[in-house]
Amino acid sequence: MNSTDVRAGRGRRLGAAIIDFIVTGSVALAAIWPLGIFEHQEAYEFVQFITRLFALLCGSYLLVNGWLLYRNAQTVGKRLLGIRIVRHSNDQLLPFWLLLIRAFAVLAVMAIPYVMLLALVDVLFIFTPKRRCLHDYLVGSTVQNVVAGNA
Repeated sequence: MNSTDVRAGRGRRLGAAIIDFIVTGSVALAAIWPLGIFEHQEAYEFVQFITRLFALLCGSYLLVNGWLLYRNAQTVGKRLLGIRIVRHSNDQLLPFWLLLIRAFAVLAVMAIPYVMLLALVDVLFIFTPKRRCLHDYLVGSTVQNVVAGNA
C-alpha cells in the first residue's frame, strides 16, 4: 500500500463490522421482549422466524446507523475506526438509496439460510488487491480511511 492509498485496511473493516454486529445485535435483542416478536410458539416456525429476524436486524441496523450512513457514510463501527463508504469512481458519498441496497445485501446474505454461504464469499473478496467485497461491487462503493479535509 502506498502513502496515497486511502482504501481502508482489512483489519479496520473487520473491526468495524464486529462493532456494528455487537451494537446492532444488542439493539435487536433489546427490542425482542417489549415488541413481543417471539412470544408465541408459532413465531418459531421457520419462515416466520427468519422473516421476523431479518426485519428485526434490518430495523435495528437502520435505527442505529441510518443517520450516520446518510450524513457521513459511516456506521457506528466505521465512525469509531475512522473509515467510511464512498463511490469507487469519484470518492463522493453514496446516495442514501444505494446505502440502503448495500445494507440490505449485507444483511440478506447473513440472515437467509442457504444464502449464508454467499456471506463467506462476500467477505473473502476483501483479500483481493482492491479490498472490495461483493456488496461493494454491487453498488459501486469502496471503503476508505477518513482523511483530513474529507471528513
